[in-house]
Amino acid sequence: MDEADLRQVNNNVDIGPGLILKIPPKRIVAEEPPEVVAIRQQTQSDRDRGLVEAVPVDVSNAPRAQMVRPAVSHHGASVAASGKSYVVRPGDSIFRIASQYKVSQQSLMRVNGISDPRKMRVGMKLTIPQQ
Repeated sequence: MDEADLRQVNNNVDIGPGLILKIPPKRIVAEEPPEVVAIRQQTQSDRDRGLVEAVPVDVSNAPRAQMVRPAVSHHGASVAASGKSYVVRPGDSIFRIASQYKVSQQSLMRVNGISDPRKMRVGMKLTIPQQ
């Protein structure tokens, strides 16, 4: 225990026999592993840390952005939404929701952009396709 901490907690009272002292809470001091110390010593000064050098880059031959359209059904026709929606609840599955609304699992997944039914989460709002 540090003497300065002990004195501070006890308002710098003169210590003598029979005096009841308050004990300061245990102080936890984190020590950096040697690997972190070595890395910190290798870095540049704090004023340069995190800055990116401005290096001219030729982007004249870089590929341009392309628009990606939503997937279309296997038969070439997209699935139309019925205007109904459903909020996923605990215990729901694609099979259960599709059965409830009498639509195919594939069309329910397609209209909602779901490729993996295991990634469906509670609270998701699903659009119900037309029957």
